[in-house]
Amino acid sequence: MGTQREIEPLTAKEGRQLLAAARDNRLWTAYELAVRIGLRRGEVLGLRWSDVDLHEGVLTVRQALQRVGDELLIVAPNTQRSARRVALPASA
Repeated sequence: MGTQREIEPLTAKEGRQLLAAARDNRLWTAYELAVRIGLRRGEVLGLRWSDVDLHEGVLTVRQALQRVGDELLIVAPNTQRSARRVALPASA
């Protein structure tokens, strides 16, 4: 059995530093979503425009992109808690 790693989130300062360093990167928006609202990599990559409601200011996590063997698959979130609505920051 594998050992589950303890997740250590970035501090606010570290998050700002990461976003500043990635500002010119083509994936900056993905970093922004991960840092500001706490999405996991697979959740960011599984987003569709239909999951984003700019009028209400919410994003709905309905699926994730996951590597299974040599394939990339769209999968449902692992838990009920992972399938969620997240408020977008006012600046987004």
